Amino acid sequence: MTWLGDELSRIADDMPERDLGTRAMEAHQRRRRNLVALAAAAVVVVTVLAATVGLRALPAQPA
Repeated sequence: MTWLGDELSRIADDMPERDLGTRAMEAHQRRRRNLVALAAAAVVVVTVLAATVGLRALPAQPA
């Protein structure tokens, strides 16, 4: 192995397994929260656009 490989191996051996698992889980939860926030923002934008188009489609003078 190379020097870098040996160093990375040593560092990985020193890290507790649960720490890596916890970090992976936190990253997953963060990505999920970001996705949910993006979806909520998209719903708001689509709703506002639909309301705007709907109001513009109404006749200017009531019959």
